[in-house]
Amino acid sequence: MKRYLLSLAILVVGLFWVGVGAPVWGGDSLLQPSQPTPKAGPDPYDPVLFPYDAERDAEVTKILGETKAISTMLSGRELGRDYWIRVSYVYEHREDPRNSGEKPLAMVDIFFDPPVSFSGDVPTHSDPCSGRYGTDERLEPNDPCLTAAKEYWNEHQTFSDVQWITAETDLRRGAVVEIFQNATPTYELPDIKGRYTQ
Repeated sequence: MKRYLLSLAILVVGLFWVGVGAPVWGGDSLLQPSQPTPKAGPDPYDPVLFPYDAERDAEVTKILGETKAISTMLSGRELGRDYWIRVSYVYEHREDPRNSGEKPLAMVDIFFDPPVSFSGDVPTHSDPCSGRYGTDERLEPNDPCLTAAKEYWNEHQTFSDVQWITAETDLRRGAVVEIFQNATPTYELPDIKGRYTQ
């Protein structure tokens, strides 16, 4: 009888722990389905991925202001209230990733709240390596597309109720060379808003 009561007590304590105790102490409950953890994106204040460089950031801001499509979208809006900016410096996708020189492109993410609509000419460019990337998204080191010149032009586009655009800015050309719309931001917008208030 004592063994039966001891086994029963252990069973009750175990079920209580699984159902209540574990979640309270940070464990997973086996009685409730676990919720998927949201996938965290890159930290926009990571000094390696998003290095702060006041001089380069000022150059990028100047280039953005000289781009009609961007200045139109930002017209009447205030930084930190209606829109937020994050800049990351990168190499071209087709350039050798081992390149250790200065990164020539600024990928400028602009977040809008409330959303913005725009219709007009925006810069764009060709990609001589389009369709030539392997399954691992890499190119052969001697692929002729690596040295082929890009073509640049403006084309008419319409953005409706956009909350996130990216302006690819080529610092060698001193110009925005492409503007494209991204998916509606999920964690990005609240995150960057929070960082602006820090």
